[in-house]
Amino acid sequence: MNKKTLSLTLGGALASTLMTAAHGIQAGENPFAMSSINPTQVAAAEGGCSGKTAH
Repeated sequence: MNKKTLSLTLGGALASTLMTAAHGIQAGENPFAMSSINPTQVAAAEGGCSGKTAH
């Protein structure tokens, strides 16, 4: 084998490996997905809670 053929063969193998590995790297779930919140969080967001703590 000459150097050009060897380079193309190894390059193709490397690209194939990286493409296969990329599927395992993907995130498990969307970090920006909508989720339900409890009423306490809603009240705090609307200013219903003072946010002050007792000392």
